[in-house]
Amino acid sequence: MTDWYYLPGFVSYFIVLGYLADMAVIGYVGKRRNAGLDLASSIVIVVLLFALNVWGIDHWSKDPGEWFQANHMQLGSWLSTHAPARASVLLEPIGYVGWKSKLQVHDVIGMVSPQVLEYRKRFPLTDAWFLRYVRDILPSYIVFQRSEVSENALFLGCGDGIFKNKDERLWFDTEYKEVEWGIGNRQRGSQYYTMYERVDQRSMRGVSEE
Repeated sequence: MTDWYYLPGFVSYFIVLGYLADMAVIGYVGKRRNAGLDLASSIVIVVLLFALNVWGIDHWSKDPGEWFQANHMQLGSWLSTHAPARASVLLEPIGYVGWKSKLQVHDVIGMVSPQVLEYRKRFPLTDAWFLRYVRDILPSYIVFQRSEVSENALFLGCGDGIFKNKDERLWFDTEYKEVEWGIGNRQRGSQYYTMYERVDQRSMRGVSEE
């Protein structure tokens, strides 16, 4: 699980750590407790956990928090400006991008796309569903984590590859071309996204093929 999802669980972690620390103190000084030592150790633990909590909030509010808002909103804004009104986009980060672009969203995970779940059920324990879905549905745009296409592996997939052979990759490269959608979207490697646009729609936008 991505680490920032753990932040709400810090309270329970603190309780567990507190009990463990208390047990350690008991084991170290024996059953004869020292009130001064108990108070001092409690203060140290509380200060330490508070410092960790402040660090966690600061860390996760900026990365991925600010990154999500800036990068995803930039992607959604590009789509809202350049994509036709009836266009669709297949992607994993559905929230900001879908809200900002106002396009039909195909959710890679399937939370808001029952049709995606149907394909996933047809191809259990494999990523073969993905390209089959793309070939059948032909979404206008496809958003990938930057490493997914180059490494031929879905970010939240089974690990057996998006393209099973050269013919599948050739079909994809023929039907879809990468879009340069924003300034600076390559600066942080795999943390940023790459987007592909269907060739026939690309031509309608008047973008020449090189």
